[in-house]
Amino acid sequence: GRGDLGKVRYAAARVGCDAVLVYARATRVYTYRNGLANLYPTLIGLALPGNERIVVSRVEGAIVDVRTGHVFCVAQGEARVDESSSPLFGSSEDERQSVEEAETDAALNMTKDLARELAQLEASGRIKDRPQGASK
Repeated sequence: GRGDLGKVRYAAARVGCDAVLVYARATRVYTYRNGLANLYPTLIGLALPGNERIVVSRVEGAIVDVRTGHVFCVAQGEARVDESSSPLFGSSEDERQSVEEAETDAALNMTKDLARELAQLEASGRIKDRPQGASK
């Protein structure tokens, strides 16, 4: 769907958040047949990995100040999963698992990028790890 940053900030303020992570994810699945698919008419050809699948996922996120709407930092992560299968041994469950793997890896890569960005902000003194007066 379509997000509304103003409504997200308002909801975050209602529960007492100082900042909110807003992110979007996009995943594409490309399928095609390679040269081994030419042997499908033969009995042995049906067992060869002639079907190719590429799953590409991208996740982008931003940490936004709830009160002002200031964007503290942005991060992104990408992942790609390549698979080959045969008509006899491939299934739609394999595609679902590939999509989940790519999306999980992309989200993990985004969190690593986000951790680097936040560490740089903290090192420069633009944000603090803990608010003043918070208990340890």
